[in-house]
Amino acid sequence: MDHVFTVIDEKGVPVLRVSGEIYGCIFNKVEYLNYHLKAKVKWGSKKLVPRTDKLKDSGILYHSIGKQGDEYWRSGC
Repeated sequence: MDHVFTVIDEKGVPVLRVSGEIYGCIFNKVEYLNYHLKAKVKWGSKKLVPRTDKLKDSGILYHSIGKQGDEYWRSGC
């Protein structure tokens, strides 16, 4: 098991830690009509293959529609 997604405790607050070792996703099957997404991103110093020569990005995709996993790079995850 790679443990790409883990929950850690940071000053008493649960924080989702994403290692970035492999691509993956966390999604919700429930639809929401009205919501606000708040996220704080902290960058590590390490870059991993295949993104060693690319800019860092948060990888956050939200308000995606379509069947989960149907088009990996464009919808569902």
